[in-house]
Amino acid sequence: PSFEKLCNEHNTSMYVAAKSSTPPILGLIGSTHPDIDVYNSTIFELIKKQQIKSVILAARWAVYPQVSGNRKTPSLVDPSNTALSPQEAFSLRLPETVARLNKLGVHVWILKQVPLQEKHAPLIMANSKRFGHDSSEGGIPLADHKERQKFVNSVIDSLPPAQVTILDPTDIFLSEKGICRFSIDGQPLYRDSDHLSRYGALKIAPLFAPCFEEATPVNSTQ
Repeated sequence: PSFEKLCNEHNTSMYVAAKSSTPPILGLIGSTHPDIDVYNSTIFELIKKQQIKSVILAARWAVYPQVSGNRKTPSLVDPSNTALSPQEAFSLRLPETVARLNKLGVHVWILKQVPLQEKHAPLIMANSKRFGHDSSEGGIPLADHKERQKFVNSVIDSLPPAQVTILDPTDIFLSEKGICRFSIDGQPLYRDSDHLSRYGALKIAPLFAPCFEEATPVNSTQ
């Protein structure tokens, strides 16, 4: 919803390439998903062919460098060096992916992970309303969110500013009490524990506005 809104506002269009359990990092496969690199390489070739000049990378970053993955969130494997741990593979291949995009003249934007909630947000809200409880400050402490993202954010933050623009949605979710909330004004920001609701997606839309200011209008003659 956020991209649709911004495309309409800026009279432009975009591709959205999204696949379950597939982080947007070249040169890697998953412990249970050997087709990850095939998919990502196909998207990279599309970017090259269409001469796309702005790319936003977004993922549930923290789950992929885990040593023990599962079918839903597989651990990362570097097929060129299987001795690398998932964290080592992530640290090597994410910067390489950004550099390869830069060589195509692409402005790379990376969205840091939205706070991962521990429980199903709409269900908690419904039960709280049913039993007369206040869920307006429901969510996870900022300290917990930072700890969960500590490793992946250290890699993302190490990327040179000349190569990438980093977008951090955390403050949008943060309350004055230091809680990364799962609702604002009685509306759920999530449709489960980690996927944003339509309301949540529209809440973070302003974060992407600078990306679309670079875009060429669809009716432009340039």
